[in-house]
Amino acid sequence: DCFDGLVHKRYWKGSLPWIHCYCFIRSSESEESILCEAQNKLNAKIAEPIFHRVRDVAPNKAMFCLSFRLPVECLKEETEDHIRSVDG
Repeated sequence: DCFDGLVHKRYWKGSLPWIHCYCFIRSSESEESILCEAQNKLNAKIAEPIFHRVRDVAPNKAMFCLSFRLPVECLKEETEDHIRSVDG
């Protein structure tokens, strides 16, 4: 949700930025559960996610990094509401 409205389609040219999300995974959780949570927050499917284990932080808990390109669905279209709020 921190990326909501951050990048506007009208102004962004070229490849979308890489996002690196550090997270903690308990032994009872999976990479799939973290990916699902990230996709739900973005309201978009993440293509070709990359996970790597950063380090163990406690017994039964590890730090991972989820890396992915910002999905194109996260780009915002310019709307009249946005234009109106910028113009005052």
